Amino acid sequence: MVTVSKKEHHDQQLLPNRQAVIGFYVILFVLLGVLVNSRWLFGSDNNTSSSSGSNTHPSQASGFQRQANTILQHTVDQGLLTTELSQREFVLANGFPSQWQWPPCLLDGILQAKKTTTSELNVAILGGSTSARAAYNCDKYNVGNPVEGRYSNILQQLVRAQENKLQQEESAFRINFQNLAQGSTNSLYSAMHMDTLLLPNETDVVIWDHGPDDDQILTKHNFGGEAEELRRLEFWFTRLKALYGQAGKPPPPIIVLRWWRRTWWSRKTHGPTLDSNQMDYLGPLFSHLQGLGFDIAVVNVGAAIPWTSRFRSKESHRLVSDDGLHPSCSGATFAAQMLEHLLYSNWGNGTESCGGALPSRTIVKQPMKHNNNNVSWSPQDQLLWEDLFREDAKLGSINSWEPKLLM
Repeated sequence: MVTVSKKEHHDQQLLPNRQAVIGFYVILFVLLGVLVNSRWLFGSDNNTSSSSGSNTHPSQASGFQRQANTILQHTVDQGLLTTELSQREFVLANGFPSQWQWPPCLLDGILQAKKTTTSELNVAILGGSTSARAAYNCDKYNVGNPVEGRYSNILQQLVRAQENKLQQEESAFRINFQNLAQGSTNSLYSAMHMDTLLLPNETDVVIWDHGPDDDQILTKHNFGGEAEELRRLEFWFTRLKALYGQAGKPPPPIIVLRWWRRTWWSRKTHGPTLDSNQMDYLGPLFSHLQGLGFDIAVVNVGAAIPWTSRFRSKESHRLVSDDGLHPSCSGATFAAQMLEHLLYSNWGNGTESCGGALPSRTIVKQPMKHNNNNVSWSPQDQLLWEDLFREDAKLGSINSWEPKLLM
C-alpha cells in the first residue's frame, strides 16, 4: 500500500490550477506577440491613414515615388535634356520657372485617390497646330505613321520605354496621353468646345498649348492686345473650372506649354534665348490663378534654348522648327523630354516624401475677370460674356469637332 503525505497530497491538488495559470500566461504572451508583429508589419493607425482622414497608404505612395525616382535616374543616365539644342543644366535653370510649378507630390495624391480602381494617370492635350501637327520625317518609333511626329506621341513612347524597363513588381503606375488638339484653335474656341472633349472623371492632367494661335490672332487683327489675350486665357481657365465643378471635382493640374517667338531666328529680335518673353504679362495672371487654387506648371521650351549665331543660317532653323513656328522633329523631341521631366520630377527627385495627407485641391474663390478698357462691347455682347463666365453655364460644341492631322 502506497501512502501519500499531506504535503504531497496538497501539491497534487494544486498542480492542475498551476498548469491552467501557466497556460493562460502562455496564450496571453502569444497574443501580445501577434499584436506587436501586426503593428510592425502593417503599421499603426497613425501611419496607415492621413491626418485628413484619407485612405492613403504610405507603402503604396512610396511605390509611386520609387518608380518616378527610378525613371528620373534613368533619364539622367541617358542624358535626357542634353541635345543639339541645349544642355541639361541650362534647361533645368531656365525651362521650368520656379514661381509657376506644382506643389511636390501633387500627382501622387491624384494616384492615391484613384488607386482603388486604377493606377493610370491620364493626360489630355488641348492645343492648336503646334500640338496637332506632326514634325517632318519623325516616325522613328512607328515608321510609316506620320502622326508619330507629334510631341505627344514622342512623349508617350518615351514614357512607355521607361515603364517597360522596370520589373513588373516595381511598376506602380502608367501615364497615358490623349491628343485632342486642332489646328488654328485659340483659347476662346477651345473653351467653347471643352465640354465636348474632356471627361472630368477620366482626365487627370491637362496640357494647354494655345499660345501661338492666341498670339497670332491678336496680332493679326490688332484686337485688344495683351489685355484681350489675358481675358481669353482667363475665360479658358474659368470654363475648365466650371466643367470639373459640374462633375463635383476640382480643376485638374494644368501644364502651360510655351514655345518660342515667331521671329526667333532674326538677328534684330533675338535675345539670350528663343523665349517669347510673354511671361512678363502672363505671369501675373498665372500667379493670380494659383492664388485661387489652380495648380499650374509652366514649361517654357523657348527659354530653355540659348540663341547662338548658328541660328542665322537657314539650314540650322530645322534644328528647332520646320517652318519657323511648328516644331521640327528635334524640337518636338526636346519638348517631349521637358514634359517627361516635369511629370516625374513632381515626386521631388527623392527630396520629398510623398504619402500621408493628400494635397488640398479645392478652389476657394471665384476667378475674377480682367477689366479691359481697350475693347469696346455692345450691351448684348457684354451680357453674353458675363453669361459665359457663369460656372453653372453649360456650353455645347458650336460645330462638329473633327481633329485633323496638319501636314
